[in-house]
This record gives sequence, structure tokens and C-alpha cells, in this order.
Amino acid sequence: NIGVDNNLTLSISAAAVAKDPERMTETTIGIYRSGTADKKAFSVDLVVAKDTLAMAKAIAAEPDAPEKYSIYKTGVLLDEEYYEPLPAQISVPDGQRQAMTKLILHDAELVSDYAVGQILLLPLRIENPTKYTLNTSLSMTMVVITINE
Repeated sequence: NIGVDNNLTLSISAAAVAKDPERMTETTIGIYRSGTADKKAFSVDLVVAKDTLAMAKAIAAEPDAPEKYSIYKTGVLLDEEYYEPLPAQISVPDGQRQAMTKLILHDAELVSDYAVGQILLLPLRIENPTKYTLNTSLSMTMVVITINE
């Protein structure tokens, strides 16, 4: 899975940033363990999957590319300077099913450096579980950020 079916879409408003230059966009990134087995502690690595973005861009460049790849024609990788550092791992404690972290975007810098209409992409993948098996169709999310007026 290269994330095109698991998009998390966010919009950054240039007008809202003009009114509040300290504004930051926050969203939750998390993991969830399904199934009925005992809820044992585990962790997964959280990685920026640049290779996956490169694959999506290659598919988008093909003349008969499906419509869902159109954002990859002009979208660019969101550089790490535009968001707070993400943890390298997410851990679920014993007795729990899920764990979360926050993706916090630096709105003012994004609006300053990118034109209205620009699409920024952050491919996030979980891998290397310490326990259990990952559902590969759900282990990749493409964060799609659009700069709006």
C-alpha cells in the first residue's frame, strides 16, 4: 500500500495565519490494535516513507494514471522544518489497544514559503512491530496538506 487510499487531508488557511501568526495546525496520528488476543504492550516504528512518495509520483507521471494519483503530480514532500519532530516509535502499554501522538504543523512558515494551492505531502508508515502483525493495507497514511486563501 502506498497510502493513496489512506489519506489524511489538512488545509492551512493563509487568512487565518494572517489573523493569528502563532497559529499551528494539530492533528492526531495513532495506532490501534484490533483482535481479541490479550492486550500486551507493543511498539512500532514511525517513519517518513520518502520511497513511497517517490513511487506515487512515478505512477502519477504515467499517462493513464488513475485520478487518485493526481495530487502527486504537483505535490511536494513536506520538509521536517515545517512540523514538530515526530517520535521514532509509538508504544501501546499493557492493557491498551491504542496510542497516539500529534502532528503539529508550523502554519506561518508554510504560508510564507508556499503559494496558495500548493500541495504538501507527508507519507507516514508504521513498521517493525515488537508484537503482532501489521495490516499492510492500513500501515501507511499520506498526510495531504493544501495551502488555501
